[in-house]
Amino acid sequence: MGVELLPLNQNFFREAIDLKLKISKLNRTFDDEKKSWDWKYLVNPYNMDGMSSGYVLTQQNSVVGLIGQFALPIKIGPRKTTGYAACDFFVDEDFRPYGLLLAGKFWGDTRPSVLFSTSVNSRSSNIHKKFGGKDLEIGHISTIRVIDYRKAAGVFFNYKKGILEAPSEITNSLSLSFLKSLFKYSFKTFPSELTVSPLNNFNKEFDEFWEENSDNCEVSVVRDKSYLTWRYSNYPLAGIKIFAAYDRNGRLSGFTVLKKSSSSPLCNITIEELFTRPDDYTVQSTLIKTAIDYSKKEAAVILAATNSNSSLNTFLQKKLFFEMKSVNSKYLYKFNGVPPKNNRWYTSAGDGDVAF
Repeated sequence: MGVELLPLNQNFFREAIDLKLKISKLNRTFDDEKKSWDWKYLVNPYNMDGMSSGYVLTQQNSVVGLIGQFALPIKIGPRKTTGYAACDFFVDEDFRPYGLLLAGKFWGDTRPSVLFSTSVNSRSSNIHKKFGGKDLEIGHISTIRVIDYRKAAGVFFNYKKGILEAPSEITNSLSLSFLKSLFKYSFKTFPSELTVSPLNNFNKEFDEFWEENSDNCEVSVVRDKSYLTWRYSNYPLAGIKIFAAYDRNGRLSGFTVLKKSSSSPLCNITIEELFTRPDDYTVQSTLIKTAIDYSKKEAAVILAATNSNSSLNTFLQKKLFFEMKSVNSKYLYKFNGVPPKNNRWYTSAGDGDVAF
């Protein structure tokens, strides 16, 4: 019997999740992954009528491949619209050629104003490009800062000796000279009168802050109260920490969202969001210092960031984050209809599938 392409719905969640966990070797239980799927697919407030949660490949009523798609509020120039991002792209090894059907189905949909994906490897990136996905230039760059160089060095050398499987591309990028360089530096912040506070919920101040700064982003996820609440406050799994910076008058000056990953052998912290006024280095410096301090408190080995623009990337390097360049961009996109006047995107690690 041949392979059939069908919309992804709740009836397929059990088998589809099992396939993902088997292929990805993700250190997560079925119940936790199910919570994540319910959140991003079923109770997503940005879902468009008539759009499925993705597609599955089945053979003899068994799921052998899948691609998910989740909705996000998108700003394109002055216009607010809905975009869809590909996620959970997995195909059983015996059915790899059929992955083209899944990718083609996603990228061929003309209903959303923009489609994008956050590919984590060259194979899936190349498949997406066959159907019109274009590299976002800033997606070639990531930055990391080692928090615990002794643990990082141990993982690096065990990986080199073949004792450990490579836990992530971050670990693969470590080098001895890179680790040695960390002995010489300390982090310094700009003098300021900022107050940084942990948060659980976002209030109307975040709507105002987004409106004030959104014109600096030609294309971006709409980072207003509604989105931030769904994306971070309502995220169903553990590990999210939110910090906001306020000036001496108590006005919001910026915020950062951090996510802890405890997958063995490294405990990593990722900067999911770092949103401030453009080039406000005092606030950026203060929030980065907050992220570093939190990473030390949580015994993290590495603090990682996917940068949103070149100026922030340069600033992070000055703060002793090390730049990593990849051949394939982590972000691919395709506009349906008239593209924006310029392709100036604002992205963050929190926009992508890998952060879920």
